[in-house]
Amino acid sequence: MTEKKNRAVIMAGADISDYSFYTPLSGDYVICADRGYIHAMRLGITPDVILGDFDSLETALPSDGEIYTYPAEKDETDLQLAVSHALKHGYRRVLVIGATGGRADHFLANVYLMHWAKERGCEMVIEDSDTRIYLLEDSLSLPRRKNVYLSLLPFSGDAVVSLSGVKYPLDETTITLGSTLGISNEIIADEATVRIHRGRVLLLECRADKEL
Repeated sequence: MTEKKNRAVIMAGADISDYSFYTPLSGDYVICADRGYIHAMRLGITPDVILGDFDSLETALPSDGEIYTYPAEKDETDLQLAVSHALKHGYRRVLVIGATGGRADHFLANVYLMHWAKERGCEMVIEDSDTRIYLLEDSLSLPRRKNVYLSLLPFSGDAVVSLSGVKYPLDETTITLGSTLGISNEIIADEATVRIHRGRVLLLECRADKEL
């Protein structure tokens, strides 16, 4: 299978009120998971693929295009089916929008799906107008953005982390699973660098003015 350089964009079914965070790129391979087709319609984007059980889609599907229908009673969510489709077509970078908010079980399943994707060689990022979520096991540099908090949460047991360019730096610091040590940091340099020495960590960029 030939690995592709472009990214896959998966539009899931959670509500999105502000699309300004999302910038389509030339060459994006767009997959709509069930109700996620609504986002493509609102953005004026013709998806490459539409798939799902369509139990939550309240608009008609297009008469042409690549469409896959699955039974409502199945072992995977529509989003997992979409990520699987991206993987089968050689994509190793996946951006997911419309995957936050809504039911707590679906949101948590979407976050844990990042682990499932990474185990299969896929870097999956979840983003909406308030939050961007990464799952890291190596390093990442992030530019300073106005009005954004940076938070780290151990994902699969205790993690050893270094963090520079921030208000509260870390130097090979152990963050125990369940600890809130990594919550609400701030980037104070032009960019912050996160290094994961051991474990996996959820990295979240969150709007600082978002009410709790």
